[in-house]
Amino acid sequence: MLGGSGVELLRKVAQESAEVVNRVESLRNEGVKINVYASVLEGEKIALDDPLFEEEADIIPSGVAEICKLQQKSLSILDHEK
Repeated sequence: MLGGSGVELLRKVAQESAEVVNRVESLRNEGVKINVYASVLEGEKIALDDPLFEEEADIIPSGVAEICKLQQKSLSILDHEK
C-alpha cells in the first residue's frame, strides 16, 4: 500500500527511468498488488490513466480498512516507518 510519500517516490523514479513502468507492469502480471490510497490520488491530482496507477483494483479507499482486512486473514503488516 502506498501513501503520499510512496506514490511521490514511485512517480519520481518512473520519470527518471521508463523501465520502472515496465517493472511495475511485470510485477502486476505476476500477481503483485500495488495498492494506492484513493485520497492520495485525489489530493495529488493524479489521473487514473497514469500508467503506474491505472489498475482500478489497486486503488483502495482507506489504508486502515485494508490493513484490518489483511490482518483478519492472518497476514502480517510491515510498516516502513518503524
